[in-house]
Amino acid sequence: MELRHLRYFLAVGEALNFRKAAAQLRLAQPSLSRQVQDLEEEIGVDLFRRSPRGVTLTAEGKLFLKEAREILKHADESVLSRDKIIAGLHDATLELAVMAQATGEGMLGIEFEILRTYPWCVALTNAHPFSRLKSVSLAKLAAEPLIGLRRKDYSEYYRILEQIFAATSGKPRIAVKCDSISSLVVEVEAEHGIALVPTILKLMSGKRLIYRPLTGTTETESVGIARATKGDVTPAGEKFCEILRQISKRIT
Repeated sequence: MELRHLRYFLAVGEALNFRKAAAQLRLAQPSLSRQVQDLEEEIGVDLFRRSPRGVTLTAEGKLFLKEAREILKHADESVLSRDKIIAGLHDATLELAVMAQATGEGMLGIEFEILRTYPWCVALTNAHPFSRLKSVSLAKLAAEPLIGLRRKDYSEYYRILEQIFAATSGKPRIAVKCDSISSLVVEVEAEHGIALVPTILKLMSGKRLIYRPLTGTTETESVGIARATKGDVTPAGEKFCEILRQISKRIT
């Protein structure tokens, strides 16, 4: 079970209509029905009663709807954007963070230790024509509408995208703006477009998407440990950092 299954179930459970829920999620209705059926099979209960007149929630479905709302609420609250993480380091609500490297005034007073560096690539599905290519050139990508992230939550993401596209004397064409990485994966999976992402996303999305190397740029994304320059790190925090260093050296 993944969070997307809960989001799909919640949409249907609130609309009580697969067609309306599919339109809201921008998914094909057969795909949404299949995803909900997969969820029902995994948990071993029927969540909906289906009839020619529509669908209603079973007793188990009503209970699961409440649980799904709470789970998704906690999941959304627990996912911080890079800007919010940096703010937390500055005001000492965070001791340290594992994050992608950022630049700009926000990073003043923040130390960053690089653990791994990842090139940027194109995320897409098997249905997209680019899936038949071994790599995607920046020139080809520049002509494509992209699925991206919201600027107000991911300003560093836009800085990198604009730097990458500067070689084409153009700007990235963001057709869909998402509020989280998980939402971006769902949009690409639903075949609403393709996305330009660092290859570390492979670790988060598994086999749901395919990835093609991007040629025409040497831009990379560095992931590491960030902490306030004058902040205190507990012994437990230092031990955690040492574990991260050891693991990053073993990853090939």
